[in-house]
Amino acid sequence: MPKKTLITLITLVAIVIVVLVGIFAWYKLSRSAFEQQSPTLSETEIAEIVGAVGKHIRLPQDEEPLIATIADIDALVATQPFYQGAKNGDILLIYQTVGKAILYSSSDDILINVGPIVLDEETTTPPPSDETSTDETVEQ
Repeated sequence: MPKKTLITLITLVAIVIVVLVGIFAWYKLSRSAFEQQSPTLSETEIAEIVGAVGKHIRLPQDEEPLIATIADIDALVATQPFYQGAKNGDILLIYQTVGKAILYSSSDDILINVGPIVLDEETTTPPPSDETSTDETVEQ
């Protein structure tokens, strides 16, 4: 194999490795904004969260929500105004069937925001609940 071909091959392999590492790092960082809680929450904990939120708003009775705890609020606020006013540790309830997202502060026992969601293959988008909604999305 000629020396020039070998150098080109090594360069291409190095570029592919760097690109793959970059894609992996981006994926991991984009997923760290939420700390998915559904698999580790007991039915009692889910019932407590739903009960606490249900004191403030009428909730769908025929659906158990997806529940996530906010882990990186700065990243979320930077991409979606829906999360304005929330802090790390607050809880996001997503009712997929009725298309509703509820942002709840358990420490203050208040609803921070409620809005519709649009689900596509890889993202959950809770736009702001005020009249000036945007088309921005938040990856989860």
